[in-house]
Amino acid sequence: MHETPQDLEQLQGLLDRSIGQAGAFLRDSMRLDTDTLSARQVVRYLTGMRTASLASVTARGEPRVAPIAAIFYRGKYYVPTVVEAARARHLRKRPGVSFTEYSGTVNAITIHGQATLIGEDEPNFAPVDAAFVAVSITGGPRSWGGGGPLYIRIDPDVMYATAQEPDEYPE
Repeated sequence: MHETPQDLEQLQGLLDRSIGQAGAFLRDSMRLDTDTLSARQVVRYLTGMRTASLASVTARGEPRVAPIAAIFYRGKYYVPTVVEAARARHLRKRPGVSFTEYSGTVNAITIHGQATLIGEDEPNFAPVDAAFVAVSITGGPRSWGGGGPLYIRIDPDVMYATAQEPDEYPE
């Protein structure tokens, strides 16, 4: 766990605000009133590398979604990529994203927000890269070529986190 008390407080505020603005159908279908995870539970659940779906949009407005590796670090998801990746090109011009990490129909974390590209020259690149490399079998984006490594930070506007058995993730 890399989260500070302030990270946990901000994450809990985001989760609470997101539930507060959710419509009736979303609240019911995602079981937001009964099966929502707290910030501490989210952090416990999201240890190590995760596989998720990240959606971006092309210049022609066409959606693109693909499975990706991600880590949860300091209360946000980070996705490794490279400068020349099509997804990085899309996000430079259209940073709106949707992101879902799920385990069948049992657990789900869904985020709608903005992507920020983090290059090697950014101050938080090194700690994110170290956290990713520690759990990755691929060595991380520094070894991938493609014009240089990047991480996509998902900055959530809303975030929903549910588990069929929330008690499996004690605070």
